[in-house]
Amino acid sequence: MHTPAPEDDARLTSQLRLMPGFIGWMRKDTGNVLLELRNGSRTWRSRASRRRSPFRAEQPELAPALLEAARPHALPQHDWVQLVIENDAALAAAIANGGTALKLEMFHMQGAIG
Repeated sequence: MHTPAPEDDARLTSQLRLMPGFIGWMRKDTGNVLLELRNGSRTWRSRASRRRSPFRAEQPELAPALLEAARPHALPQHDWVQLVIENDAALAAAIANGGTALKLEMFHMQGAIG
């Protein structure tokens, strides 16, 4: 587990399929931590909330390890977590099979409208 450096932002933006500038914007908030397992799984951990967004695991079976690695960054009152999984049915299924409950399904639209 490590925290990628700003020099990794372009690579991560491409691999995570994020809008350009998103990682830089998230880095400005010192309460956010970007975590990356050496196998390529990644998550943002915000100390100010229970939310992990985006939550990505290139190998869905390693999602529990990524969540455990993020635990030390949580505040004591945060005893549960909210994951935002985008366009990854295999990861969503792996998380659901681990005993979690789906609370909300949403759609993330990108690009021009019209």
